[in-house]
Amino acid sequence: MLGPRIMKLHRYIDHDSQMTPIDFQVTRIIKLHRYIYHDWQMTRIDFQYFYYCCCFLFFYHFYYYFCYYYFFYYYYHNYHFYYFYCCYYYYYYYYTATTITTTSTTTTTSTTITTSTSSTTFKTSL
Repeated sequence: MLGPRIMKLHRYIDHDSQMTPIDFQVTRIIKLHRYIYHDWQMTRIDFQYFYYCCCFLFFYHFYYYFCYYYFFYYYYHNYHFYYFYCCYYYYYYYYTATTITTTSTTTTTSTTITTSTSSTTFKTSL
């Protein structure tokens, strides 16, 4: 059973006259933190297309799909690791959705990398 001092923290307060000085202090801190967090979130919305994610360095359609939809869906749950999640899931999808076919001849090796939206051919001479 919790002590009476701990149980007091969970009581319902519906008017300022019921608050003790510690209640005022706790309420003030919570309101300040909510204001700072809300203000920080509002400033982040203005830059939602300018996140410097590793996906942007490779393919823009991958960046837009994985770093916008997935990134902002889980952003509020793990906002400290958004950069890591963006890069990790981009590489995971890219390497599992990529099919590599190699054709070897006596003088030229042709490697074709095909993704779901683009195809790139690299030719290297032996």
